[in-house]
Amino acid sequence: MDASPPSADFYMSQFHQGSTPETPTAAPAAYKIVRGRLATLHRDSSDNHSTHTFPAPDAPSMLADSDENDSEIISPEFDELCVPDAGVFSGDGYPRPEPSKNFLQKMAALGKKQFLAAAPDITSAKAALVDMELVLRGPSRGACGGYHPPDLSPWNSVTYGKWGASARQAAIAAGRGKYCARRFATLSRAYIGSRTVLPINPYGSWKQSMLADEDLANDICDHLQELGKFITADKLVDFLSREDIMNKHGLDHKISDRTARRYLNELGYRFRTEKKGQYCDGHERDDVVYYREEVYLPTLKGFQDRSCIFEADGSVITPSLPPGTRRTVIWYHDESIFYAHDHRRKTWYHKDADAIPYKKGDGMSYMVADYFSADFGWLCTADGKPGARRSMRPGKKRDGYFSSEDIEEQAIAACTLVNARWLDFDHVFIYDNATTHHKRSTGALSVRTMPKGISGTQTGKNKNPDANFLVPINKLNEDGSRMYDAHGTLLKEHVRMTGACFADGTAQDLYFASDAQTHAGKFKGMQVILEERRKKGDLGAISEAELKKKKAECQKFKCADPNSGTCCMRRMLFNQPDFAAVKSCLEDTCAEFHCTVLFLPKFHCELNPIEMVWGYTKRIIA
Repeated sequence: MDASPPSADFYMSQFHQGSTPETPTAAPAAYKIVRGRLATLHRDSSDNHSTHTFPAPDAPSMLADSDENDSEIISPEFDELCVPDAGVFSGDGYPRPEPSKNFLQKMAALGKKQFLAAAPDITSAKAALVDMELVLRGPSRGACGGYHPPDLSPWNSVTYGKWGASARQAAIAAGRGKYCARRFATLSRAYIGSRTVLPINPYGSWKQSMLADEDLANDICDHLQELGKFITADKLVDFLSREDIMNKHGLDHKISDRTARRYLNELGYRFRTEKKGQYCDGHERDDVVYYREEVYLPTLKGFQDRSCIFEADGSVITPSLPPGTRRTVIWYHDESIFYAHDHRRKTWYHKDADAIPYKKGDGMSYMVADYFSADFGWLCTADGKPGARRSMRPGKKRDGYFSSEDIEEQAIAACTLVNARWLDFDHVFIYDNATTHHKRSTGALSVRTMPKGISGTQTGKNKNPDANFLVPINKLNEDGSRMYDAHGTLLKEHVRMTGACFADGTAQDLYFASDAQTHAGKFKGMQVILEERRKKGDLGAISEAELKKKKAECQKFKCADPNSGTCCMRRMLFNQPDFAAVKSCLEDTCAEFHCTVLFLPKFHCELNPIEMVWGYTKRIIA
């Protein structure tokens, strides 16, 4: 055979689509296979013969996953799944290069031992496939005779021409791993060479697990379900050691703890920490669901209809608005606390690195409160500096805590900044449902703690003639800071509740006059307040007798029909327009800058996208 290497045009012609060139009958002499040290060869009957093909010495390994069943150590030189894919030419396939003379000599010295793990050439594999199709016949054609084809077209296979990938795919279909793939490759290679299937070692196949008995497996599953979270291997051992269970299923011996753990694994149980789901306390409470479905989502939908839509591919859809309607920018607000020990739990350590002592706890804390929008990102000034971000070291003996006054001051800074930079947009600030965000002005209307009767007229053990219903507020120093006593407790002072009015807008005093002959300066109570409104015609057709029969409050203020507004006195006042229209200090502050405030539903932090921003921030700084 001519030893000169073939030209490049010759090889290109073999890959030309649509042509049927002749298949070379031998490998060009220019192909040389340089092999490293040979590992221990697979030994088998010397009567069998197969075509020997070997991968290039720098063939990359395609095996990256671990397999618990793979206990056999295979040298990379003889690992069936490490064999590189055969080059596919048009026609019947191009045979692989012949082995080197050194290798042939070593093979002859070893007695021509068959190497079953080597990948065959495609021509031999296709010939074996023809014989295999005769064995794996399809369904019968019926009375007309013959069989349907098994539909094993190699052109529809993603692993055609990929020996290792084909073996792995077959193992996956059988629910097994890499070791099984190697066994499939070995058996297939033997069948290609001799049309016989190698005998399989039956070691270990003559014993069955107890779980093979379906009745016993069902009883075990029922028992595990009864145990719930308290499943242990010892309890499974005790269950299978019970006399009634052993007699029922014919068991003659007890199992060990190790066998019990293996049975638990086979039944689908894993020893691990419990997975945590969504925080659900109060998430689906009636009042929370009502606010979410009837208030928050419809209001947010109205804002989003006037906002830009950001697609996953990065494109931006600008809303088409009628003339005179301004675009809306939604700003999400939230606070997040960073701890000194917030760092990665897993990272790359040297295998010889020593254990380093560490401190308990999360460490010192640092709180950051800021605004974020999809349109402009963090709320910043024109030069990129944080405009309304507030940070502090929270703690009683540190910087204190983020109070409602701090929230209002931050909101003023945010409203001022957005109106200065983006005056052509309407701005909406979305806050969570924290109590500091809902703080009302001093003495604002609230029916939650109002007594039914006149203050100081209670009888029995709660009798106190000097009692009066007043609103407690924090006592402040001259500089506006909160006042504390020597023990660090906030000092309080009490003021009258104000702001009530009748339906016609006339002011209603909630306290008797200071010069009244009876109950001077005392709180009137819900019954007197409602009676005054009834006389004004604000309560409809209810009579004085019917009003007196009303109880002060339904149990825990959970009225059967909150919308009716007539079940109890507290609900009747709660639904009055002047009580329902009271806004928080935060809403009043932002309204002065023509900005809107919307509160998230309680227990719904997942609706605030800034939570993902905080998570990303903590990930990159850890």
